[in-house]
Amino acid sequence: PRYLEQIFQGLKKSGILKSKRGPQGGYCLAKSPEEITVRA
Repeated sequence: PRYLEQIFQGLKKSGILKSKRGPQGGYCLAKSPEEITVRA
């Protein structure tokens, strides 16, 4: 679980994800999927 948290924090800093705290919290995309590209 901690490993995923580290990955999600990196994606959040990159502007790909956004997070919400609390009982109804979690992560979701900060941009539409069409705006996200993956490069090697």
